[in-house]
Amino acid sequence: MGPLLAKMRTLDAKYIYALIAGVVAVIVLVDVFLLMLPQVRGLVVLQEKVVQLKTDITTLETNVQRLPVFEKQLDETRAQLKDIERMIHRKNDIPMVLKRISSAANETGVKIDQMMPQQDDKPALIKAEDGDHMVQTIFVGARSGFHDFGRFLAMLENERVFWKADDVTIKADDLDMRRPVFKMSMKIIMLDK
Repeated sequence: MGPLLAKMRTLDAKYIYALIAGVVAVIVLVDVFLLMLPQVRGLVVLQEKVVQLKTDITTLETNVQRLPVFEKQLDETRAQLKDIERMIHRKNDIPMVLKRISSAANETGVKIDQMMPQQDDKPALIKAEDGDHMVQTIFVGARSGFHDFGRFLAMLENERVFWKADDVTIKADDLDMRRPVFKMSMKIIMLDK
């Protein structure tokens, strides 16, 4: 160490300051790259997590405020599901469905000439725990005025039966031009247990 100090005393003061500055720069660089950068990276990762947590907390607070609305929507959806379940009758309820169709026709002035369930060999629409949901076709032939037939369809629409009209035909009656012949196939969703 002695010869090094002796050599440093012979150097010009500018070189000594430059050497000290170089050593300090090396120490600072080593400190920055070995100690500070890993800590800064950890802080950056931590900051990202903090931002994500703030976002999650804000979303959670919003959802907690909306919880009564969600519960109300759930209750409404359950009520709608119960209404729909009541509209799906069992396969052995076909006579009751035929009676409802007949009653709707009588109330609206539609004369039913023919009404018969068809045998469907189609597979089940939905297989569920409570049974298979099937399509039951009922052929209906009727005579009436257009307005009466429209009221008849509207009344059937308000009945507690899940149905749709298929293959509707309207043909003029040679005997009574004001009361054409209507023929349609009604597809009714039934539960086969």
